Amino acid sequence: MALRRQPVNIGVLFEDNVLYSSDPDLRPVLDLAKFSISFAKNLVRDAELSELVHEPSMALQQGDVKKVYAETKLHLITQEHILFKFINNKAGETVAVCATYPSNDDLKALDIATLTPEQLTNQANAFIDIFAKRFVEAIDFANISLAGLTQAQKLEMYQVLTDLFEEVVQASQVILKDDYASLDAPQTGKGGDCMFLFASAMYGSVPIASRFFENMDGFFRIRIDAGSDAPSIIENLISAQLSTIVTTSLSVAKTIMRSVELQIKGAVREGFIHITFYPIKNNFSLVFISKGSPATLRFFTEATANILASLPALDVRFTGDLGAFDQVAQVLKSIPPTIESQEKELDLDEIAEDLYTEVLVDDNYAANGLKKEKDKEKGDDEEDVADGVDLQFTKIKNKIFKIQGELNSFVAKNNLKAAAKKAKDIWNIAVKIKNKLLAMYYESKFNTLTTRAKA
Repeated sequence: MALRRQPVNIGVLFEDNVLYSSDPDLRPVLDLAKFSISFAKNLVRDAELSELVHEPSMALQQGDVKKVYAETKLHLITQEHILFKFINNKAGETVAVCATYPSNDDLKALDIATLTPEQLTNQANAFIDIFAKRFVEAIDFANISLAGLTQAQKLEMYQVLTDLFEEVVQASQVILKDDYASLDAPQTGKGGDCMFLFASAMYGSVPIASRFFENMDGFFRIRIDAGSDAPSIIENLISAQLSTIVTTSLSVAKTIMRSVELQIKGAVREGFIHITFYPIKNNFSLVFISKGSPATLRFFTEATANILASLPALDVRFTGDLGAFDQVAQVLKSIPPTIESQEKELDLDEIAEDLYTEVLVDDNYAANGLKKEKDKEKGDDEEDVADGVDLQFTKIKNKIFKIQGELNSFVAKNNLKAAAKKAKDIWNIAVKIKNKLLAMYYESKFNTLTTRAKA
C-alpha cells in the first residue's frame, strides 16, 4: 500500500537521474525503473521498457500507512502502473517520461472510476502518448540540450514541469472517466493468444524450477560461443536478472514487483514481452516471460498459481534442496506453449485439469475476472476537490464530467457523430480554461471519432 497525493502522477528520467517527480515518494520507484530501463536497453535486443506494475509493501515502509491514511485525504494505492515513453531531441539526448496509474481495483475502491483492466490499459496508453507530446511542447525539448542547462535554467524547467503537473491533475480527473480511450481495442476482456517463452517458480529471489518454451538466444545482446551450453547460460542469465529485479524492488523501492513489460522494436521481432511475478504462498512466486494477450496470461497465471499452492512442497521450510520441488517442475512441464484465445469465457477449471488433474481451481475465478463492469457516475454535486486545482476548473468540472458521460453513452451506442460533438465540447472548454493537455487529448479524440464516423 502507498499513499499518493494524486491518483495520477508524472516523472521524467534523464540518463541516471530522476529529473522530475510530481510526488517525492515516487522517487525510489523511479530509481527501480532506471534499473529496468538499463536491463531493456543493454541486455534484451531491440527492447524498450514500456510499463512496470508494482505493489507497495506496507510491511517494508516505516510508519502505519493505514493510520496516516485515516487522518488525511490522500489516495490509498495497493497496485500502481507506471507507463514509459522515450523521446529523443536534436542534441541526441533521450528522456523517459512516465505516468503512474492506480489499478482498476484501486480506482473502483477510491470511487473514481469503474474500468476493466483492458479499458484501463487503453486509457493509460492514450494518456502517456498525449502527455509526452505536451512535455515536448512545454519545455521545447526538441530544441534544447538538457546536459547544457545552467542551474537557473534547470530551476525554470522544474517550474514549467510543476505547472504541467497542474494540468495533469485537472485533465486526469476527466480522462479517468473515459471508458473508450481506444475505439479499436477489444472491450470484452477475452484477449488473444498467449505464447510462453520461459516459466520459473521462485522462493524469494531464488529459482527452484524453470522451463524454456522456445530458444531464446536471439532475444539477448550476448554472444554464446559454439559448443557452449547455451540453454544453461541463458537460464542463468534470466534467473540473475529476475533475482535482481525482485531484490532491488524490495530493498530500494520498498515495493513488490508484479510485472515488467518490454516493447520489442527490432526488424526480426516486434511486439511486447511480459515478465510477470505472481505470488503463490510462503514467499514462493510464479514468474512467466510471455508474448501475446495480457488478459489471457492474467487468468491462466492465477489458475497455475492456485495449482502450485496446493503442493505440499511449498508448505515445508525452504532449505535450498531443489530436489524437493520435483512436483513444481512437473507442473511447469505440463504447461502448454500457447494458450489460445477463447470464443467463450476462459474456463480455468478446464485449463487446470489439463495441467494437474489432482488439483481443482475455483470456477469463480474466470467469472470474476471477466465480469464486465459498468462505470458508476458520481452525482453532479460532488465537491471533493484536490489541492492545487485551479478554481476555474473546479467550477466547471461537473459539467465536463456530464459531457464525458454522454460521450461514453454515444460511443456505446455506436453513434460516433454525436460522440465527436461531445469531444469537441470538452475540447472547447479545455481551451477556455487554458488546459493544453486536456485540449490535446480531446482534440485527438474528436479527430478519431470524426474519422471513424465517416468510415
